[in-house]
Amino acid sequence: MKLLVEKWRKFIGEEEEESRFQNEWEAEMKMTISKTVGGDKTETLRFVRAIPEVTQVSKEVEYSDTDAAYKGLFKIKFVLEPGEDPRKYIRHTLLPAIDPGIDGVSLDASSVTYNEVE
Repeated sequence: MKLLVEKWRKFIGEEEEESRFQNEWEAEMKMTISKTVGGDKTETLRFVRAIPEVTQVSKEVEYSDTDAAYKGLFKIKFVLEPGEDPRKYIRHTLLPAIDPGIDGVSLDASSVTYNEVE
């Protein structure tokens, strides 16, 4: 029966294609979100989620929450096509889109780490 189905698919042009997939990565970074410049924390995280290829943003650790700013460690998940370099994406797309791209946000660029999600 399987052979018959395979012959039928070939006949009607529905041969199985190579599977397409994306590699999922996560980056962690320290961010400071101003309470006096730009939007609030929720709105700011929505702007981060709007960056191309970003799929999730979550707070991992809260360092301080003062009247002036909110500081914490954030995890940002993103997807890339197979073979794309995550360091290049982080350096040339993600970080510039956050700081200076989003008003009221500053990054500690030396704190950025990343790894592939399995």
